[in-house]
This record gives sequence, C-alpha cells and structure tokens, in this order.
Amino acid sequence: MAKKSESTLMHQKTFLPKIAATAPAEELKKQGLSMEQIRVLHSLTPTEFLQEREGRGGKTFTYVDVHYVVAVLNFVFSHRWSDAYVDYHREGSQLWVRCTLSVTLPNGVIVSHQATGSGEVKLQKGTNNPVDLGDDWKAVEADALKKAAWKYGIAWDVYAGITVLHEGVQKPHAQKLAAKTNPHNHMMVLARELGLYDEKDRSKWQKTLDNLFPGKVWLKGAPSSTDLTDDEKWIVVEHLEEERLAQTTVHRA
Repeated sequence: MAKKSESTLMHQKTFLPKIAATAPAEELKKQGLSMEQIRVLHSLTPTEFLQEREGRGGKTFTYVDVHYVVAVLNFVFSHRWSDAYVDYHREGSQLWVRCTLSVTLPNGVIVSHQATGSGEVKLQKGTNNPVDLGDDWKAVEADALKKAAWKYGIAWDVYAGITVLHEGVQKPHAQKLAAKTNPHNHMMVLARELGLYDEKDRSKWQKTLDNLFPGKVWLKGAPSSTDLTDDEKWIVVEHLEEERLAQTTVHRA
C-alpha cells in the first residue's frame, strides 16, 4: 500500500489541458485562477498521493485520501469552499449521505456540485454492534466529498481509470501520458503556435526568454530553452498561456 506523503502540491508539473475532465485553461483563467492553480486541476495525481485498497470480488482499487482532496481544495480555491451533508441514510450495514461542495471563484461566482457517498458499518467480531458508528459516518462523508471534488477536476485521472497503481507503482500508460506533456514539450508547442519559435530565425524566441529572465547567464551566450530548469519552463508556459489567451480575446472582440 502506498504511504501518505507530505510532499507539497506545488511540485505537480504535468499539464494536461486537452485530456483533463475540467474546464479549459482559458475559461478557468477568466474566472481568476492562476496558471499554477489550473495546472493542479489538470495534472495527473502524483504517485506519492495514491493508495490502494481491496474491494469487493478481491479487486484492488486505486484511490486518494480525503486529506489530499482537502489540501488541493485549500490550494486551488484559497480556503473559499464549504461542504454540507444531508440525507443521512442507513439500511442494515449500508450507509449513504449526500454532500454539496461549494466553492467561491476569484471572480466572486459560487459554484456547487453534489455527490453521494457510501460505506459499511464495521461490526465488533461476532456481534451486530458497531465498532464506532461515528467513524463509519465520517468515512461515508469523506467518500461523498471526494466524489464531489472530482467534479471540479480533483483526482480526475484516478476516477477516469487513467492513473492506476499496481503493487505500489503507477502503471506504464499513465507514465507515458505524463511524459508526453512535460514542461519542455508543452512550452515548445505553445511557442510554435504563437509564432515565437522558428528553426531558421530564433530571434523572437531569444528575445522572449531574455525578457522573462533578465540577468540570467546563458551557457552559449544567447538565450536557449536548453538552459532552463523545469520550474523556469513552467514560468514560460504560464507566460505563453497568457499570450494565447490575450490573442483569443482580441479575436473574439
């Protein structure tokens, strides 16, 4: 089983604007979210936050702990979110509850999503007495919260079956998917799309990098993407996304 990790969410660097089940980056940008916040919603869930459990039929399921979901909600929505629970229902050992998860976007708009969580009452061995019914209800509430958060894009890849653990290791297809969207590739796709990068004349591209990183020492004397760290490449991506958004806005106007 994968262990819980205290690794910071800021290290998530896989940007999947065309694959994630969340709103397009341009739309989220209009709502006031930063590119770093958007990246978190569009990212594959980091392996260190994935866990496994055995389900019915002996099948193994990949999931994320509710603490991870709360951490992402706090980071992306700056603690401007709330959860409410209604329709508590018990039938035998089965429990259900409905969660309404509401977030306030930076532009002031309030968005709400609902989901139903479920679980079972854990009984003392050889009896029909619950071990701790309070804990059972907490687990059901956590399940409902995670399902509601998925509708905002949190752990979307886990619920979509794209990111799956197998004996504690992320399955190869998810690793390959992440590799295709590394910061360098994403940066260069945007640069070509905006007409800033040309194999024959790199002056526009060099000027862009020089303006973004004034005072940086370039190994070959001229600005080059090969001299950038991954964090610097994500800074470039954010800048280029803003450029693309500006161009799109002008076109629509």
